[in-house]
Amino acid sequence: MRRINLLFSVIYILMVILVISPNFSLAGEKEDNFDKGVAANGAGDHRQAVYFFELAAHAGLGMAQYNLGIMYENGQGVGKDHREAVRWHRKAAEQGNGHAQYSLGRMYRIGLGISEDHMEAVNWYRKSADQGYAEAQADLGLMYELGQGVDKDQKEAVRWFLKAADQGLARGFNELAWIYATGSDQEFRNGRDAIQYAKLAVSIENIASYRDTLATAYVEDGQFEAAIAEYERAIELGGRNQIREYQEYLQKKSCYSGPIDGDYGSASKLALKTCVSRGMKMGID
Repeated sequence: MRRINLLFSVIYILMVILVISPNFSLAGEKEDNFDKGVAANGAGDHRQAVYFFELAAHAGLGMAQYNLGIMYENGQGVGKDHREAVRWHRKAAEQGNGHAQYSLGRMYRIGLGISEDHMEAVNWYRKSADQGYAEAQADLGLMYELGQGVDKDQKEAVRWFLKAADQGLARGFNELAWIYATGSDQEFRNGRDAIQYAKLAVSIENIASYRDTLATAYVEDGQFEAAIAEYERAIELGGRNQIREYQEYLQKKSCYSGPIDGDYGSASKLALKTCVSRGMKMGID
């Protein structure tokens, strides 16, 4: 009864091949569909990208699930749907995809497509940060700095910002500079260190908010002329919105009584110089 004739052996082997082969071809197929989706997206054909990402995502490929979530989040090739974005980010995040874990944490933090939940945001940020994802490390540091979802802890915030900065993330350097220039914990208040971190952030990404941080660092170090110059560079980069933001602050501090019109005229210039020369940091109460 235990004897297997040659015909049965051949049939058995064919059955094994038929059962196993789809699994192996499926792995290759879903990766191939993912690559096609990436290529289509790069060529600007977002609808085609979504088609291929969906094939790969339904087959269980985490990176395709994450990309599909991004397409739903941005409304590229498909109607914008933040709940659907959350659903796909979660599928990928539960498979350990660090990009998706970060995105899910971000959506929990701001309540995008799901109820705002800072503790859940911290949970997913940490999973991603522990995998070395720099953006998640920076956001986790911010949660500790602000005390959102965790107890406020500037030392822990600095630890995570340093991890992000060590990977060359401009935001990591900028957040370090901000803490060293404005933080409530005197252990970290150091104008010179703030300037160095802010300069590194600007050297990587020259944007208005980072110039603003550099200016604030100069104020902390008592270099008021340098601070004024950097605030004006922030204005050049940020345009009228940046000017309005400064005008509102200057008006609040009784340094400016003119209109909030986004025009950096003589009255606004004089107010900025007067306020900063007194050691005031723009936007800091």
